[in-house]
Amino acid sequence: MAQRFFYVMAGVFLLAASFHLGGGMATAQAPTMGFVALNESGYPTYCTPTGEVWWNNPSLYQWQQGANIFGAGSNGRTIVQFDGQIAMASSGEVFYSKEGDLSSWVVVNLPPGVTAASVGSWGSLKAKYR
Repeated sequence: MAQRFFYVMAGVFLLAASFHLGGGMATAQAPTMGFVALNESGYPTYCTPTGEVWWNNPSLYQWQQGANIFGAGSNGRTIVQFDGQIAMASSGEVFYSKEGDLSSWVVVNLPPGVTAASVGSWGSLKAKYR
């Protein structure tokens, strides 16, 4: 019986030590795969979830980077739909690029009837009521 108690206490100690040394909560990771589509010029276009856009210029035989859809920062938003010239963010915002080289993006705004969802966490809820 004493040996079992020792093993249980050793396990509890090792769990506490591993948490103290840097263990934390497990969190999910967003997929890193992007979207592939054709832009208005018919060139293959690739968009990452963070808003980076690349297009293939067949005359130069290389990929060229366009402007980031979100501009300076994504503020936690990700791209959830992309078709080459139009992108939709996780906040429900729609972005449009009228340039063939995807050098500028314009916010079209939220479609009618769409309510943007805010990203929350248990930590922010607990902090709100402390």
